[in-house]
Amino acid sequence: MPMDPAPHPATHPGAPSGALIRLRGLYPSLKTAVRKVADILLTQPELAVYASVNEVAAAAGVSEATVMRLCRLLGFRGFQDCKIALARELVNPLQRLHEEVAAGDDPATVVRKVFQANIQALQDTLEVLDLPALARAA
Repeated sequence: MPMDPAPHPATHPGAPSGALIRLRGLYPSLKTAVRKVADILLTQPELAVYASVNEVAAAAGVSEATVMRLCRLLGFRGFQDCKIALARELVNPLQRLHEEVAAGDDPATVVRKVFQANIQALQDTLEVLDLPALARAA
């Protein structure tokens, strides 16, 4: 299966990966073994972030190759890139906003930062939105 030459989500630090969104979209088409890994990632994403590929495979009752197959289906080079993307998604957006807003910021700066964070959230959503799937659902 040829790989898409487009950049992988984990190659751009800070870029949204949308791994969980893509996983939910792919889920109905996944084969049984790969679906077992998907179930783990969707219900226990923290496990994938902190566990090794062997541990995720064992938790899903599949081979390491099956875990890697799902990572590639999601557009990642491997398990490590997938882990990084999941970790980024698990960071609470409110926590990210608090990291950006400083205690000494004046009200205008706080408002600007909050608006900027919301604009970024919308852009991130647009980036991972599957427009053909949306059109089919309409």
